[in-house]
Amino acid sequence: MTAENADRVHADAMVIDAHADIEVPGRESPYVGPDGRSRVAPDKMARGGVDGVVLSVATGPGPRTTDGYTKARRIADRKLAAAWELIADPANNLVLARTANDADEAKRQGKRFVFLGFQNTQIIGTDLTALHEFREAGVTVFALNHIGHNDCADSSRPNFDATTGTHEPDEEHGGLSPLGRDAIRRINRRR
Repeated sequence: MTAENADRVHADAMVIDAHADIEVPGRESPYVGPDGRSRVAPDKMARGGVDGVVLSVATGPGPRTTDGYTKARRIADRKLAAAWELIADPANNLVLARTANDADEAKRQGKRFVFLGFQNTQIIGTDLTALHEFREAGVTVFALNHIGHNDCADSSRPNFDATTGTHEPDEEHGGLSPLGRDAIRRINRRR
């Protein structure tokens, strides 16, 4: 394939970055580029011919306590607000996509799109009603965990405890916990 053909295929395809961490302005992050900005900043997406991205409202593992859940939710709310600021700025030429049709329409209009994702129920603890709040805020991609097990599900990447020098057991729930099964039902319920 020639470079010209490859460029044509790329231009005709729907190009989506399926996971990017949300950069909160003024906060340190290991996910920024050498310029200190997000690797999926809207201008970089345009230069690279990337049509859309899934921005992930995510937190790492933490204590399964009221304080741990509160801290995770505070981080998630900050990230969600940063994503909405990015989308709302007309200079970024972005739209929120909730469906594949939204993404298609954005591309037809020459805009870039953002799907919002949720990663790690540490963010909500055991309060599954909060899943609806995230859906209402535009989140359509849900992952129950990230690194480490949580109240809803086992992780494929058990958390490492530096104080003991050990990992969590390979599984805690045998996959989904009963709470996790309920979470999946709620996520899949259409309102």
